[in-house]
Amino acid sequence: MKIRVNEYLLQDKNVKKEKNLASIADIHGNTLAMNLIVKLLKEYSLNYICLVGDTVDCKKDENKTELVSCLKELNRMCYVFLSMGNHEIYEKDIYLYGRSKKIITENYLNFFKQLDGLTNCISFLNEFNSLELPDNIQINALNVPFVCYKYETKENFEQFLSTLNLEFDEDKFNILLSHSPNCILQNNIISYFKEMN
Repeated sequence: MKIRVNEYLLQDKNVKKEKNLASIADIHGNTLAMNLIVKLLKEYSLNYICLVGDTVDCKKDENKTELVSCLKELNRMCYVFLSMGNHEIYEKDIYLYGRSKKIITENYLNFFKQLDGLTNCISFLNEFNSLELPDNIQINALNVPFVCYKYETKENFEQFLSTLNLEFDEDKFNILLSHSPNCILQNNIISYFKEMN
């Protein structure tokens, strides 16, 4: 199994001190891949690790215990942030996997309940949430509803965004965690965020 790593250097006048951040997406409960990622990230000096959706796959036989064990390893390195993707949004799994809402809800909630025991792990379960970090950084999580995944239209995104209380501090370096940035970029929703700023 090959893990692809892309490295980027971002510069901004609002950043007061150099920080190293890793962003991970689409693990889909693959603990073998997650273990490889943990091993790889240990070679870096990181300040933050962000998992931006589809960390789990909402399958009944998924080994969430081992997944949490991997997250514990990441927590020993630095702060970890999780935001949701479509596979964490349990309502839609009723349609994809044909199981009852009760089972999906319990699997979903039990995973995030385990995360509460990880002191450095911060889960963004709300549709939009912000957290101020040291050195003039603000991390924001945008968890879009399933309708925005199913119908990736500008209208759906704008309608959803208009219901949120978006608060960006333009004097800070803002990081936006979103599982579907392609939707934001393709539909020019990024201009919406600029207008809000």
